[in-house]
Parts: sequence; C-alpha cells; structure tokens
Amino acid sequence: IDKREQNPLRFQEAGAVEGTEMTTLSVGDYSVRFRDGSSPPVAVERKSLNDLYGTMTSGYPRFKEEMKRAKEARIELILGLENTLGEVAEGVPYSKFSGSSMVKKLMTLEIRHHLRVVYCRNRLELARWITEYFEAIGREKFK
Repeated sequence: IDKREQNPLRFQEAGAVEGTEMTTLSVGDYSVRFRDGSSPPVAVERKSLNDLYGTMTSGYPRFKEEMKRAKEARIELILGLENTLGEVAEGVPYSKFSGSSMVKKLMTLEIRHHLRVVYCRNRLELARWITEYFEAIGREKFK
C-alpha cells in the first residue's frame, strides 16, 4: 500500500492470506510483492466517487503525469473504483462535471491510454478484486 494512501483498503476482510506493508510506490496505491521478492509491473489506483471526480477535473494534470510515469516504467496502471458504472454515471452533487461526461472520459482513457477501469460495488469488493487479481498473477507466475 502506498504510504500516501489516505484511506487504505483492508485486505484481511477481503480474503488476503498475507499481510500488507506501507511503502512508497512510484505509481498507484496498491501493488504486490511475492514471496520470492518479485513484483509484477501492475499497480492499482483506488478512487472513491468523490476522489474520482476531483481527480478527473481539477486533479487531471497530476493524473495524466501518473499515467505517463506508468507508461514510461512499463507498469500497467489500473483504476479501481469503489463504485459501479451506474453510480459513476449518476454523478456527484455540486460538480459541474456531469455523470455522463465522466463515463465518456473514463471510456476515452481506456481506449486512448489503455487505462483499465474496474468498477466495484464498494470498498470491500474492490479489495477483493485486487486480492484475486494479484493472486491470479501469482498463480501464473509460479505454476
């Protein structure tokens, strides 16, 4: 878990078998280190709905830089959302950026920048998705 992550996910509740460690990640909020010390070139950037709207509006220049760093480092950056596509499309109160505009922007980022976006129902489901995804990478690596 990136040590700058303000509201870290709790992986034990999501079925993770190993502990977590706070460290500095070059991109994203979550990555994995296997028992042999290796890490796959994958990072997950977690966003709540309000975080997402802030990141994709006023924080967008910083996020573009993060996508650029990931690409230069050959790290697959995955945007993990604590909300469903429908909730994203509903938008957030007081935002001038509409829900439909947000969905269009996310889809454009997926196509143009190969940013994978994962929609989950809540924080627990996102933690579970991250756990299962990294475990699947490990199964492939060590088979």
